[in-house]
Amino acid sequence: MRDTKPGPSTDDSQTQGGSNGLIALPIKFPHHPVVLEEQAQRAASIQLRIADWITNFAGSINFVYLHIVPLRLRAA
Repeated sequence: MRDTKPGPSTDDSQTQGGSNGLIALPIKFPHHPVVLEEQAQRAASIQLRIADWITNFAGSINFVYLHIVPLRLRAA
């Protein structure tokens, strides 16, 4: 039987792995302080929170489903 343990990472990312044979995931590093400041500013503005919600929804698979279903019903 072949050994299925993952080898050393080939993309130079730091990973934390175990000896249980599972694939190791990258370590989550904290965001840069400038990024945290930008997130705080966006969270403080209602207008930007709404814009972020719309942007996130428009880029989601639910948005795609919401538009596919009516088009399929209309075409049938």
